[in-house]
Amino acid sequence: MMRSLRRWATAAVLLLSGNQLMAASAPCSAWWCQPAVTPEKLNRALQDLNAWVTEEARKDVYYTRDLQPMPMDETLKAFDKNGYNNIYGYGYLHWVLKKSAKFVSLLYPGYFITVLRVNTNHPYSNPTGSHDAHGNGLDVDMGYILTHPNDESSAIDFEAQFWFVYMLYTEARVVSSHRYSGFSYIHEMESYLDSAIARAMIPKHFRFSGITDPWEFSHISHFHFGMNPCNKPVTRTAVGPRCTP
Repeated sequence: MMRSLRRWATAAVLLLSGNQLMAASAPCSAWWCQPAVTPEKLNRALQDLNAWVTEEARKDVYYTRDLQPMPMDETLKAFDKNGYNNIYGYGYLHWVLKKSAKFVSLLYPGYFITVLRVNTNHPYSNPTGSHDAHGNGLDVDMGYILTHPNDESSAIDFEAQFWFVYMLYTEARVVSSHRYSGFSYIHEMESYLDSAIARAMIPKHFRFSGITDPWEFSHISHFHFGMNPCNKPVTRTAVGPRCTP
């Protein structure tokens, strides 16, 4: 009897171990496990981005401490929303946005970033009359990146959204400190982050810090990014504006 029980227990352990092994080796079907961006594609985009930086970093607009109109192009487009018809901000916020938008366009030709609002109107005015963080020229509302950028009904391209946010955080950390970023799909972004780290595509220490709950701050329909002000001179460098240490 005892021998039969031992044989049954051993078989049960082997069966459980086999099921665990199968579960561990089962392919992941989630979108973040099926990336379109390969290490080779990422490296080419970063090389092309560095060439762009060499030329773009010479422009004076990125170094001013005054509110300046956002320099738009095919990678960064404005969308007039509720009377917010001027896009003004500080120079180094423009730099962070432009570089991140350029990066996305290199990874995904034809993609662009939609800017909904930085500063409202200049001089500052708020159509609703309420307090507005955007008045300091350091906060920006953006539309999510779509799989078909010119079709507002198309789905969000989560992978492209990840790489845009990644470059925002990477560059803002160098220029000055970023304040917060509210978006509805932070858990999906973090899942892709784990996948990208596992594929040695980004540094192991990288994290999305300063995330706020998008439900609390009404950021379901759009993405918000904010930077702390640089209270020291903004230094001109070959890689763009930097906040003097």
